[in-house]
Amino acid sequence: MDTGLVGRIGRVELAIDGGEVPGEALIGGAGVRESYIAYADEAIAADESVLVTEDLGDRRVRVVPWLDVDAR
Repeated sequence: MDTGLVGRIGRVELAIDGGEVPGEALIGGAGVRESYIAYADEAIAADESVLVTEDLGDRRVRVVPWLDVDAR
């Protein structure tokens, strides 16, 4: 697993319902944004910023809400 994803900031593209129902997030790195299946303990709406807390492998990540002070 690429632990380099942990700590990266992304943006939710497809709302995450929380629990075992994933959504989709674009995670940035090295000037490129890539799409990942994203899981979270709580619901996170589309277009919200998230922080990657765990790389689950196979292009899946666990995220938490993140206040993007630069974008607000």
